[in-house]
Amino acid sequence: MERHLLITISEDQTALFGVRFAASFFSAKDHVRITLLYIAPGEDDPDVSATSALSAAHEKCLSFGFSESMVDSKSLTRRTSLIKDILAEAQRGMYDAVVLGRRGVSRLEEVLGESTSRRILEESAVTPVWICRIPDPTRKNVLLCMDGSEQAYRMADHVGFILGSEQDHDVTILCVLEPGSDPESMNPVVQRATALLTENGMDAKRITSRVENNDNPAQTIATLARDEGFAVVAAGRAASVGSVLGQLFTDSVSASLFRDSGGSTLWVAK
Repeated sequence: MERHLLITISEDQTALFGVRFAASFFSAKDHVRITLLYIAPGEDDPDVSATSALSAAHEKCLSFGFSESMVDSKSLTRRTSLIKDILAEAQRGMYDAVVLGRRGVSRLEEVLGESTSRRILEESAVTPVWICRIPDPTRKNVLLCMDGSEQAYRMADHVGFILGSEQDHDVTILCVLEPGSDPESMNPVVQRATALLTENGMDAKRITSRVENNDNPAQTIATLARDEGFAVVAAGRAASVGSVLGQLFTDSVSASLFRDSGGSTLWVAK
């Protein structure tokens, strides 16, 4: 089944992290459709900058092995805020994920004087968001962080869908418990997450799980991702307190993972 990614771009062709991540992560590129999105500032129609940026990004996609027929381009004029416009387009086009480059988001934070990362995580209610660092083609596999929340289960379903036809990556289900907690208490969570992955076509042999006892989940996740070279850290972001483990992914943990996910691309679902 086709995976459709909405990849945001700008005039900064030296930092096409989203495109580069997709190219390094997917070996089965014939199953991946890409729509490149440029949002022009102001009230005027997208200008020559949009045409140039989209053309360069399109050529980069082809050079990375994506098929001409599977790469589309789209330019829009900014109507509300940049983040709201991106997420509105994601929902309108029913994309499977929004792909953002980390450098671009950092620059947005500097320009807007606010935490764009927090806004992305808070407003991404429907479409999962991928926040890409500098891609490292030597990194493999997905670290799926589970806390028993419905948001985490939605991420498990998303990971299974993305990896169903992508055989180069395995999944490690990670549960982080407070010190002294019983690891076996997470068995039902792991079993449900595993079921969601296999229902999407993943071979159970590609799935492992582990439980860590630590009172700093964000640090535990980042350290494991860095030490074991995971390509992706995948997490759900709970909107309110009440999950089995008291909302593992609070705003502070999400923000911590945004700043440091161990060098991995961060996938977030709300």
